[in-house]
Amino acid sequence: MDSRWTQVARRMVEGLGVRSGECVEVEDGSCRPDVLQEVLREIDRVGATPLTRITSPDSVASMLAEASQEELEGWDSSRRHWLSKTDRKLIVGSMYPDLSSVPPAAVDAWTRAVSRLTALEEERRVPVLVAGIPIAMRAELCGLFSASARGVADPRSGCAG
Repeated sequence: MDSRWTQVARRMVEGLGVRSGECVEVEDGSCRPDVLQEVLREIDRVGATPLTRITSPDSVASMLAEASQEELEGWDSSRRHWLSKTDRKLIVGSMYPDLSSVPPAAVDAWTRAVSRLTALEEERRVPVLVAGIPIAMRAELCGLFSASARGVADPRSGCAG
């Protein structure tokens, strides 16, 4: 693993203030298993427990297109229990899903469920850190790294992932 991703993961965990014994929800939409691996390793290193949820743009769009209205209305039910155990939340993201082909009613139902979870996070005052990570393709297009020499994006480049 590139030691720069190790350093970025360490900064994320330190920035969130993760402590031993805590449960940390890691919402990973980065499509970058290399980065996720380093984040999980760093959370484990400090003695906390990572609770991982993969939210890649494609998986979210597929779920919304395929789930029933009833399933989407209750999408947050089991996640509320998970959230009741969460001490901190780290969102590792890159791109918002393309929902243009998803029925508006499905998007609305899912949005309501997400809003209920957000309200619970706010009520519990769960600290949240959002880290923007460029997907590999976008980073290569922006010249941030090549397939043979992956590295950390320079935030001064102005290229959003």
